[in-house]
Amino acid sequence: MFGQTIECVGTFVANKSMDMFGTAISSIHKVHGHTGNYEDECDDCQNATGGFGCDKHTRGALRVRQGNPTAATMFVNNKKSLRDPNYQAKSATQLDPMDIRIIRDALLSTNTIRCLV
Repeated sequence: MFGQTIECVGTFVANKSMDMFGTAISSIHKVHGHTGNYEDECDDCQNATGGFGCDKHTRGALRVRQGNPTAATMFVNNKKSLRDPNYQAKSATQLDPMDIRIIRDALLSTNTIRCLV
């Protein structure tokens, strides 16, 4: 920052942070009944008319994400890679409040359900 190197001093350990993050996200989803395999919303279901989903989702349209994201393959694989004894954390990036506002404004400006969920 300002031309100086920023170093983490014992407060960031990637695999511990991933465990804490995963536990928090999983707990929040369980409280709201979002359990089971994670599925992202389906673009074909979003575009389908008549209240039905696409041909792949005959049990019901998949218009919003469902399930627990910590069960997603990408999350599980990333968590496994952190257990590798050769893993080295490369950086710790933190979003400040202004970054969050910029992201929020960009998502809200789309005015789509996909960015609001």
